[in-house]
Amino acid sequence: MIAVGIGLIAMAVGGAAAGGLTREVHGLRRAGMGMLAAALVVGIGGLAFHMSLPGVLLVAAVAALPLVVSGAMSESIQSRPSLAWLALTVEIGCVLLLLSLPGILGTTVGADATWLGSFLSRLPYGDLAKAPPGTLVLFVGVVAWLGPVANGIVRMVLAGARADTAASEKRLRGGRIIGILERWLIFVFVVTGHATAAAFIVSAKSILRFPELSEKARPDGEGGNDLDTVTEYLLLGSLTSWVLAILPVILFR
Repeated sequence: MIAVGIGLIAMAVGGAAAGGLTREVHGLRRAGMGMLAAALVVGIGGLAFHMSLPGVLLVAAVAALPLVVSGAMSESIQSRPSLAWLALTVEIGCVLLLLSLPGILGTTVGADATWLGSFLSRLPYGDLAKAPPGTLVLFVGVVAWLGPVANGIVRMVLAGARADTAASEKRLRGGRIIGILERWLIFVFVVTGHATAAAFIVSAKSILRFPELSEKARPDGEGGNDLDTVTEYLLLGSLTSWVLAILPVILFR
């Protein structure tokens, strides 16, 4: 699972380098910057954990492919929602391929985490030392992936559904940062067995967003389309974000 964790971290760093918090990759030039950053992360991880050269190349290729697709389609996704679904399919497909690499190729993408286990054993946190190093690397990878990459996936879903993302983001302030923090909290709570706390996060967001939605509804009946647009954006984006936060928990069961 170390190779998977490194790949997820590479996806996150590459996505942030190419498109910031939203992972909006505008053109192949920005995609190239993200690919370079992703390759650098995989290279460093490969050296640190003694991965084989074929393993490093495979993980780097899988981490970089979604950036190439997003960069090539960046100018057309908003006008052609079908391309958003295609980019989303490639993104999810690369994640699934990354998860399956250890099972398919075995030692080709294997890694040695002896030094990490030795380091953890010296820390004053007993529970942390007991955790398998591979699990810790995977955990860090999932947390990183739930940042800009997950933001990009949410945007693809919204674009595919023809939601007015640009206008809605102006009305619902701080959505990008809130989405990342929300996914981190939900994932950590669920993976540690505190699903009730995760449900509280979901409820709290709904309550805190209610005043902003109320502002869109005018007592004279005007502005209905505006309310519908923002509500669609909020519901679809939130549901997608929650699913992305909960699904990785399967990896730790």
